[in-house]
Amino acid sequence: LLFYVSGMGVYFAMKKRDWKALVLERSKRILLPFIFGYLAITPLHMFVFQKYYNMPFQYFSDSGHLWFLGNIFVYVLLLTPVLYCLKKHGDGKFKKAFSKIMSYAIGPLTISIFFILEVLWVKP
Repeated sequence: LLFYVSGMGVYFAMKKRDWKALVLERSKRILLPFIFGYLAITPLHMFVFQKYYNMPFQYFSDSGHLWFLGNIFVYVLLLTPVLYCLKKHGDGKFKKAFSKIMSYAIGPLTISIFFILEVLWVKP
């Protein structure tokens, strides 16, 4: 649901912004809170968690419950050129092929291939 809502935000933001403004705006809305949370909130959360469960105090770098912000920002950076290319060439071959694939019931499931590849590559 978070990725869906973020995708809608990018879609609506693309209507009013060029790619530079979009990346700058997404950096302010996604990257800045992610960095703040990574440096300030997650260590505090880990401290409280370790204190509550009487665990030894140790710190390891982790985004914790803010993992989705990092993922969303990387997706925005990687897909911005593709999305603007699709916007510029609205009736191109890629859009026609993509629309045809998505018209079948199995079409939307093919998108999950990219997420599976990410998990195999990143190994969270």
